[in-house]
Amino acid sequence: MIRHINTVHRTPGDPQRPLYECDKCGKTYMYSGELAQHKRDNHDARPPKPRAMKQKAASEKFPCQVAGCEHEYASLESQAYYRHLQEKHGVEVERKIEEREMVPTSPPHNPIAGPSRPRGPPTL
Repeated sequence: MIRHINTVHRTPGDPQRPLYECDKCGKTYMYSGELAQHKRDNHDARPPKPRAMKQKAASEKFPCQVAGCEHEYASLESQAYYRHLQEKHGVEVERKIEEREMVPTSPPHNPIAGPSRPRGPPTL
């Protein structure tokens, strides 16, 4: 609402905020971002930059293993594939939990002792 009041009900010569004027058509805006958007939309011949897209890790697709089914999946170990087998083909997949050993990826280090502080109830 404040933006509306400052933009629509502004009086000429009001020193409250500078107006941003388009150097091509003279149209004025309260905010520099609005002027920049106006220039892009009305005066810039260049197309906007395309948005960055996330790239898929693998483009290889694996077909469903049921004869006659043409669905493909990024992995035959994926939850989506297991759900497909159960819902579309009535196949219940028993998945076992793999035991994995934790292996350190960095060498052991000696932590530096910090300053000691007294333990006990807080004092007021």
